[in-house]
Amino acid sequence: MKFFRKMYQKSREQRGFTLVEMIVVLVIIAILAAITIPALLKYIDKAKDKQVIINARTAYLAAETAASEAYAANIAVPTSNKIVFKNVTRDGETDVEKNARELTGISKNYTCTVTLDTGWKVKTVTYEEGSKKAELTVGSNSNWTVTTTP
Repeated sequence: MKFFRKMYQKSREQRGFTLVEMIVVLVIIAILAAITIPALLKYIDKAKDKQVIINARTAYLAAETAASEAYAANIAVPTSNKIVFKNVTRDGETDVEKNARELTGISKNYTCTVTLDTGWKVKTVTYEEGSKKAELTVGSNSNWTVTTTP
């Protein structure tokens, strides 16, 4: 009984944590951080890719709308078979490119290049925003692909 009484008194006298307990807690926190941080970075990168695809789809729809309006107005297809539009006005911008730019409403710094056939139908879309690039070839199996440039 004396032994238990001494242990109880000793435990009441001790306040705080020992150095070993603190080190164990820090090691556990470090292990958890080492596991979760890479996973979170992957989720963030996937979210950025999805945002680029959303912006690219918006640019694609804007280009398609502008091309339809140009076709309805009997405007000739550009000799390069391309319309290139950015988020800012640039020298030599055609009315079709201006319409497409205005229709997107995207405020980020981007460049969209759309390749057309002779009837103003969209064939390919390349959308670049920062280091991300989204591409689409319009067809029966149209999928966006996102690549990152270093």
